[in-house]
Amino acid sequence: MKKTLTVMIILVTAFAVSASGVAEKADTEVVETKSTYTAQTVPEKFFWALGYYTNYSNQEQYLNMDARAFAEGAMAYAEGTVVSDEEFNRIVEDYRAYLTSYVEDLGSENLEAAEAFLAQNAKEEGVITTSSGLQYKVLQEGTGAVPTASDTVDVDYTLTLLDGSVVDSSIVRGTSSQFSLTQVIEGFSEGICLMKEGSSYRFWIHPSLGYGENGTSSIEPNSLLIFDVTLYSIVK
Repeated sequence: MKKTLTVMIILVTAFAVSASGVAEKADTEVVETKSTYTAQTVPEKFFWALGYYTNYSNQEQYLNMDARAFAEGAMAYAEGTVVSDEEFNRIVEDYRAYLTSYVEDLGSENLEAAEAFLAQNAKEEGVITTSSGLQYKVLQEGTGAVPTASDTVDVDYTLTLLDGSVVDSSIVRGTSSQFSLTQVIEGFSEGICLMKEGSSYRFWIHPSLGYGENGTSSIEPNSLLIFDVTLYSIVK
């Protein structure tokens, strides 16, 4: 029993730590609910919070998880409903196939949108297209040295998607970032190697030079990437 309680305490502590920031998101994204349930005891409140956090943390991974279906599944187990291994595995495989199809369709749509945008953007004044398909525009030209693909650089940047949403920004964080150009996406590395220290450029990066058909946890597959970058220095 002592060992079981120790493990439970560790799990509860880990849950509390990993759930930090949930309240902040809830403040800005209030979801209307019809539930009349109110947790009363300490265990009830914990498991209510566990359900809340599970839904919160899996929105991207599971495509807006169905909270009511999730709760019904938990109740079914609590009430003694038996699901065979075969049925359980079939449900999982069906969902995996559904996700695969969804991601493929989303990637195709994003690629089409990216290429249509780039074709039009290439006609804009000041936009230069390289042989790889990278597009860039000089916002401010510097006078310093030009990095090579093996250098580490100190930069400020903002990464925006085609819909205007900001994915990442060192400026918002309030501190510049240092990157080895051997460890970043191809389009970003190529773009930085066009810049002189002190320059500010805008890059439009084709999905094939970015995160491609896999995307990331915060970037959909085949997304066009738009970077505003200021190169401060080559780190020696």
